[in-house]
Amino acid sequence: MESDYDNISTMSKLIVQMKEWNQNMKSELPFTALEVFIEKLQKTSFTDKDSDTMKQTIKNLVNYDAALQILSKFGKLDELQKRFNNLNMGDSGVTIEKIVNESGVKELSKCLREKKVDWSTLSNLLEYIINVLKLTDEKSYNHMKTILRELSNMRKELIETETFVKDIASKAHKDDFHNESPLLQFKDSEKLSDHLGNGMRILKHLWRSLESREELLKSLTYGDKVNKYIQEKVPIEYVKKFWSNPRPKIEILLRELQELNSAAQTYINGDLMTIRKIFDEATKVQGIPDVFEYINENLDPKNTEHANAIKNSEGLKSLDMDFSEHKGDLNAASLSLDSINLFFEDFFELTPKKKS
Repeated sequence: MESDYDNISTMSKLIVQMKEWNQNMKSELPFTALEVFIEKLQKTSFTDKDSDTMKQTIKNLVNYDAALQILSKFGKLDELQKRFNNLNMGDSGVTIEKIVNESGVKELSKCLREKKVDWSTLSNLLEYIINVLKLTDEKSYNHMKTILRELSNMRKELIETETFVKDIASKAHKDDFHNESPLLQFKDSEKLSDHLGNGMRILKHLWRSLESREELLKSLTYGDKVNKYIQEKVPIEYVKKFWSNPRPKIEILLRELQELNSAAQTYINGDLMTIRKIFDEATKVQGIPDVFEYINENLDPKNTEHANAIKNSEGLKSLDMDFSEHKGDLNAASLSLDSINLFFEDFFELTPKKKS
């Protein structure tokens, strides 16, 4: 009986492996390239050719390597099928009924029915236990513990800030604080927050562009055939013009981003008016036009020579790197910090009052 159960277990594992093989084949391999290869193969004439010539002719077909990669994977499937067919189940007498009876599931089910278990409560309890087990995973637990600790610290600091602000307001405006809160004197707060938010968004794209340095450099290695294809097939004129010689502008962009990063390191621990210089420095970055989205859209996924360029441009197309178009937003963000700084200096009485 034990060997029969082993066979059933092996059969189940083999089925899972064949399913995984099928999923991997669908998700990882370039079947479009195989279709192109087969189409070319069907159109190729082998009349009056010896075996060596035929082999060489096949090797020279488009996407031969990709097709060979796919076909070689079927050896694994053949091995799994043979192991499955070789399982000697015979007349084992193992039935679903026997498995259910011997596993104790039937007795448990009967007991639960007789005791009139509240299934909704049991379901909630099981869901709770599963979630607790997930949380006990060391990695998840440590991550959650870190988040909760940060939230606790943030809450503590917010409470301290609230208390401090209330004390300052109470002392400075003891007589008329309730009539006109200093916070209400913060003019154009919504407009200023929009300007600052836009500037922060552009800074985010600047940092992401710097983080994508390696990918930007890889875009310069697409190869002559791919570069020629881009210049011929992409319908956007400025993309064609830029891609006729992209290296100088991309290298200038990376140099300017590195200079901005170095400058930011000297400002990061300064006061508000020092930090605002980051926006002023950011206006010096010219950037490059949005080309990768159009390159990615127009490359041919059926052509294996385009595979690396497609993958590279897919990762770069979401970046807004035309920074020359955003100088106005960066200047507005810098000026918004002027107004914010003046308000806080007045609010916290950091600027000495003139004697009347």
